[in-house]
Amino acid sequence: PGTTTTTTTPVTVTVPGNRPNDPNGSPAPPTTVTRLVTATTTTPGFAGFNAGPGAVTVSGSPYVSANGLDLTRPRTHFYRETFGFEKSFLGGDASFGMRVPTFQIQGDGSFTQSDFGDITAVGKYALVNDLDAGRVLTGGLAVTAPTGPAVRLASGDLNSTLLQPFVGYIRAYDRFYYQGFSSLVVPTDGRDVTTFFNSFAVGYAAYRNPNGLLTSFTPTLEVHVSTPLNHRDPLTAEVYVPDLVAFTAGAHLGLGGRSLLTVGTSVPVTGPRPYQVEAIAFLNMFF
Repeated sequence: PGTTTTTTTPVTVTVPGNRPNDPNGSPAPPTTVTRLVTATTTTPGFAGFNAGPGAVTVSGSPYVSANGLDLTRPRTHFYRETFGFEKSFLGGDASFGMRVPTFQIQGDGSFTQSDFGDITAVGKYALVNDLDAGRVLTGGLAVTAPTGPAVRLASGDLNSTLLQPFVGYIRAYDRFYYQGFSSLVVPTDGRDVTTFFNSFAVGYAAYRNPNGLLTSFTPTLEVHVSTPLNHRDPLTAEVYVPDLVAFTAGAHLGLGGRSLLTVGTSVPVTGPRPYQVEAIAFLNMFF
């Protein structure tokens, strides 16, 4: 959201030093271009990974460049895989787990990038753990270490440690259930964004067969809300996270007696949208 102005005058645009589709590109000085065109300028806009605020489109010219830098934002594909484990103890009331992500980014053909991401350690404790009544209330802390590549900013590299206290709950009624999750992500670097996350989901076990290869089929609907608590002005913040509401639709598929496959699709419904659509798949194997 922001202000939109349409003009037919000489338009001078300052291009950020980093390419819009390169989250870790080498910093370069800003450049300017002046064109006599009919232009629509929207400010602020969400420009993704460290691309600077604002977005510019020029009528009749889908790609306008200055000194080789595109003013438009090419399509970017982001792929992420996470490998991890979680082991319970204290009679199942507590657990510890780790998650190791990898990612690949593909831009407009000018670059690709792949790397390991930041490793997260998660500790949980069930304050309420009544499986017979279908009630669980859990609190814990996730700590994300800066093991992945840093984000290059004008003020220097950013690679925060993230502290994420959280609480989660679930309530089950035979085949129907609902569950929720809230967390606060607090970075150790003040240039980074403190973000409040909330999620709520409902599901229904439409199929159960404990003796089959497919032991269960449970469709689910979820809503996810991300709320930045600081650095909310994209014109002044080096790192900017928009307010975001996203909906996810998917299903949990029980496989045999010790595996659960989850598939889904997520779509943001508020703007500016950091992505158009996301496909999700999880495989959990119990031991």
